[in-house]
Amino acid sequence: MIIFICGASGSGKDTVANILLNKVDRTEKVIRYATRPRRDNEEDGVDYNFVDESVFLEMNERGDFIEIESIETVYGMWYYGTMIDNDISKRYIMTASFNVYKAIKEKRDDVFGVFLNVDEYTRLMRVLSRDKSDIAVREACRRIGTDYIDFKDCISSGLFDMVVDGTQDAEHIANLVHSEAFKMPGI
Repeated sequence: MIIFICGASGSGKDTVANILLNKVDRTEKVIRYATRPRRDNEEDGVDYNFVDESVFLEMNERGDFIEIESIETVYGMWYYGTMIDNDISKRYIMTASFNVYKAIKEKRDDVFGVFLNVDEYTRLMRVLSRDKSDIAVREACRRIGTDYIDFKDCISSGLFDMVVDGTQDAEHIANLVHSEAFKMPGI
């Protein structure tokens, strides 16, 4: 089973996912591969598996990823990819974009999808609290703008098992997700 926490930039995906990881026994975080630079608060192998572009493209060529995405940023092109063990007895928690969610959902039928719905102002303030440098502000504005397009059909898509107000306390959201996700048959 994969509990997939989806939401736009600054929606609180990682915060909710980390609470769930501490709450649910025998659960692993899906750690995606990324070519973007590591942020100061991130740890390689914990937040992402950071690799350079040539290594990523080589892995993709071998077919290592279940899905990949590329994102054009103010810093240049960044690539992300997901590798998931096919052992369906394992429990995973994953965070990523709507497009990644759709790609994973197409390939696996054991995905419990949660969308964190948060207004743009709150998300922008959360993202800017991480870094206030000029280039980070430009990137935050770019992300909020593209997120509007990328996530506008999330709620109406009907693809999510839960849509949650992401401005609520993260612990409360994690409790809601935990209680609903483990009602699924076979869990």
